[in-house]
Amino acid sequence: MMEDIPLLAFCIPTYNRASFLKISLESYVTNEAFDGDVEIIISDNASTDETQTVGEYYASKYANIRYFRNGENIHDANFPLALDRATAHYAKLMNDNMPIATGGIRYIKECLRKHIAEKPPIFFVGVRIRPFRNDDEIVCYKFEDFVVNMSRWVTGIAQFGAWKEHWEKVENPTKYAKLQLSQDDWAYQIVEKEKQAVLLTGAFFQKKLTLPKKGGYNWFQVQVDNYYKILQTYIDKGLVSKVGVIKEKNNFVQLAMPWIAQVYWLPVFPNWDFDTKGTTKILWKHFKKTFFIYFVFFTLPIWGTLLYIKTKICMNKN
Repeated sequence: MMEDIPLLAFCIPTYNRASFLKISLESYVTNEAFDGDVEIIISDNASTDETQTVGEYYASKYANIRYFRNGENIHDANFPLALDRATAHYAKLMNDNMPIATGGIRYIKECLRKHIAEKPPIFFVGVRIRPFRNDDEIVCYKFEDFVVNMSRWVTGIAQFGAWKEHWEKVENPTKYAKLQLSQDDWAYQIVEKEKQAVLLTGAFFQKKLTLPKKGGYNWFQVQVDNYYKILQTYIDKGLVSKVGVIKEKNNFVQLAMPWIAQVYWLPVFPNWDFDTKGTTKILWKHFKKTFFIYFVFFTLPIWGTLLYIKTKICMNKN
């Protein structure tokens, strides 16, 4: 440990997912690398189920787990609050239905120790960013490189993390809470200030626990339209060139293919319950000048069917 301050904090905002939270927490505490250099912050958004019982149990059993309960449901404002409650050198958001992988904690700690002297912004993506690119570590030396490589992965809760001194410099962390993508702006702010970023693609989590239903908002409104509303403020600053915007949009469309198939072809996600009103209008608004979107729709019956079959096979195995 360094100066009795933990190296790493896993910050878990949660609401009414007691059973999922319990499974996730158990994966942490039984992990061979779970020690005093790790803390877990549970930030309960005024759950009405057994979340408080689960959180208090683990907090009473493990000194490096702390449970907090908000007086009311503050929605996405709970995300920055969870990070604020951490004391570690590096604080990382995690989903409450995302168990840690067997080697996940050790992997994250080793990566942090490797970079702790320089402390560049680090983002644990956890998956190969795109097919045919097998880099374990991608170093971005300017803002545009980060935007192009990270693309829509920046929207993931578990993809956001920050060194404490970087997080403390983030301005107005709830500015985009209503757009449900505050983490995008935090990452952009940090990379803009530090002028670099390290993207790590090694797997650190197990497969997410399957929720009975996933929904509650318009997926394409949030994940596409709101995403570009936030990014556009940085494009307007001249931080991303026209060529960079084209590259990012091609990458975005590639990453969004499963959700496009869900709406226009066959159901890839069996527990999908999102609103998709206005999807075509949103896609046309942002990608009408992106050649790859036309290729995607032209070949949709081919790749969409293959993706559907792959999903069915994986479900049967589980």
